[in-house]
Amino acid sequence: MANEEARFRARVRRVEGRDTREGERGLAKVSSIEWEHGDGTLVSASALPTGADVQRGRAAIVCEIRPGEFDFCPICYEAEADSEEHVPPKAFGGRVVTLTCSRCNNRFGSWTEASLQDWFDHAVRIRFLRDGVPRPIATVRMLMLATSAGRFAMIPDRGSDLGGELAGCLRGEETGLSMEFVPPAAAEIRNGMLKSAYLAAALHVGGVPEVPSAKEIRAELQSVVSAPRRSSVAAGPRASALRFYRTGAPASGPALALAKVAESGWPTHFISLAGTILVEWPFPELDPETHARRHAS
Repeated sequence: MANEEARFRARVRRVEGRDTREGERGLAKVSSIEWEHGDGTLVSASALPTGADVQRGRAAIVCEIRPGEFDFCPICYEAEADSEEHVPPKAFGGRVVTLTCSRCNNRFGSWTEASLQDWFDHAVRIRFLRDGVPRPIATVRMLMLATSAGRFAMIPDRGSDLGGELAGCLRGEETGLSMEFVPPAAAEIRNGMLKSAYLAAALHVGGVPEVPSAKEIRAELQSVVSAPRRSSVAAGPRASALRFYRTGAPASGPALALAKVAESGWPTHFISLAGTILVEWPFPELDPETHARRHAS
């Protein structure tokens, strides 16, 4: 028994990610980790995807998209723009770049931010249930990383509390324990990305343009704000078609920038969100290089 315990005991040798001692702005919660088992075996794991999940390309920055303000909330068109907006979210490396109204800002924060965070961190929620009882006895946020051998490592997020009831089940004091994996909600992720792309593109052109795509995006964003509950949030056509990618790199450069890709098979223009995410230019009717807002020198 003692040898079995030593086999599963491990010591963390190195960890990189957001909020770690040497972490950088915009990384996933745990970007990479290395630990040593009791028998001396070293294992490393990373949040970076591999294999078919990786699409390689090179984007060149065209220009920075500067912060700006709107005369009224650019999402609802109804209220004063008085609430600071981080684009992208602060944890991804974003900064305050504009203002929306408090209702739109708060509703998107409540309805989309948790799933966006889980997507960015490669995290899932695990609900622990006891047979015959529909109420979960605990919910734990787990970070999913891949080892160099192609296996998965699940690391509980710091602060996840198993609770006494679940701890007793895990010690074998009760039986009938089951787990339910809950991945980030795709509709919430896509709507959160659409909001960032929309606000960044509107800042770039100097206001919300009078083009069909902008009107359709606004309608979809407004449906998120008016959703009666989080479970009612759905992805409309614009959100469903939007393409966006994690770069796997820490935050770098400006919070927002216009980027161009010359390789085939990719959209021509992207918006760089702090260098950590590339999201497709959302207004196809407008060439972003010829419709840029002019800044006073």
